[in-house]
Amino acid sequence: MTWRATVSVGDPLRLTGDALARPVTASLEGITPWSRQVEVEAGDDLRTRLAGQDGLPAGAVLVTPGGDLPFELLLHAVLLAPDEAVGPSGLLRALRNVLRQATEWEVGVLVLPLMGAGPGQLSLEEATEVLADALAELPEGTPDLRIAAGGDREAGIILEILERGLPGRTIRLEGEHP
Repeated sequence: MTWRATVSVGDPLRLTGDALARPVTASLEGITPWSRQVEVEAGDDLRTRLAGQDGLPAGAVLVTPGGDLPFELLLHAVLLAPDEAVGPSGLLRALRNVLRQATEWEVGVLVLPLMGAGPGQLSLEEATEVLADALAELPEGTPDLRIAAGGDREAGIILEILERGLPGRTIRLEGEHP
């Protein structure tokens, strides 16, 4: 069965899916405000699991249970390491590993926020082009994707770049989820 992608406007923690990908540092600390909120809402078990994990290279992915969040799994994608800032090659490695892990864990729907964009990182357009490159390589059997966008403008840019980078694929756009 072929995978489907939907660009959804809304908070990644409030979107529905079986697993959530989360951008982190080499010590597994959230990079974005919502990514840091994951640690709070997932509960003590997640914080205990993440404690002491340190020194992971950029591109690495650690899979944990979702804790108190409505996701079965969390995929912690290392984008920032002491020896590597967020760049296209590290982001591509992280995205490939997130997608590979989600496939191996037989995730049905992966909530995949746009990662690697923001102050001190890549531009929205650059990060989306890297995402399109990662998605272009996906085999059959890959989970369906719910790509989280922070607002209508961001969703429109993501949709436009993904449609251009993934000819023949239908990428849907849907509004904010409650």
